[in-house]
Amino acid sequence: MLFSLTCLVQHFMYTNPHWITAAFVVVYLYSIFSFSLLTAQRHPAPFMLIIDACLLLVAAVLLIKNGIFSLVVVLTFIYTGVIAVFSYMFEFSLKFKQQLAARREEKALWEGKI
Repeated sequence: MLFSLTCLVQHFMYTNPHWITAAFVVVYLYSIFSFSLLTAQRHPAPFMLIIDACLLLVAAVLLIKNGIFSLVVVLTFIYTGVIAVFSYMFEFSLKFKQQLAARREEKALWEGKI
């Protein structure tokens, strides 16, 4: 999340106004939102991180294609890709769904007792 925030600050400080760079703001905000969902342990977060990694790849390629190299954007892409792969390897989505079901079950159990 901090990588994405750094990209966003870098974007506002050093880029020229253009529709492509305006689209990057959406990508960075989506990245922050995806990591926020992962932090909150929501089940769509791993899938959203895959989409985020793809969007960050496109952003990095567009920047490099236009002659701009941003190490922060490349590191954000690599970090997001690694986290997305690990979240699927360790089945975070399934674990988050199980935790949600357990919380709902416990809430239903205590519903009339308190």
